[in-house]
Amino acid sequence: MKPADIAVPEKYYLALKCLLAAFNLSPSDPTAHEQTIRFRHALQKDSSEATSPIIDLADSTLPPPYNSASAPLATLNEDFISIHNHSVSHTHAFVKARQLLDPASRPSNEDAMIETLEESWGATLQDALLGLKVLRELGSGRETQQRFIGKAKGRWPEAERLLERELGR
Repeated sequence: MKPADIAVPEKYYLALKCLLAAFNLSPSDPTAHEQTIRFRHALQKDSSEATSPIIDLADSTLPPPYNSASAPLATLNEDFISIHNHSVSHTHAFVKARQLLDPASRPSNEDAMIETLEESWGATLQDALLGLKVLRELGSGRETQQRFIGKAKGRWPEAERLLERELGR
């Protein structure tokens, strides 16, 4: 079956095409993981007949372990972080995917984000700024964001103003 022969919503086909290109460039890219979880989640939610061909195409073209529509997404996400533990960017992707799959996981996700600031993780100030952005995406409250910033200021005291400015956004 050729992709052009598939009568499905075009957005799913285009999304799959982008995911395949991302995996070709970098098979362990955290953003590719997060977006694949989002893609599979959207397909599960939209279980119309129109999505059946794209599910089959995704099963035949996505790399393992993403090539099975029956694979539980939460398990794929947990497996991903077990391989890439202590990687700040992979933890960001893991947390965003887990939040999508289980909105009640926000407290655990917030704790995971704060943990990435431990010195043993090798986080940079840029990672901290991105982490603050992830907390905002999760809908974390100001208190959690301030706790995150407090931990970051402990590592990078010279960046206090920058971090505080980011909190105000």
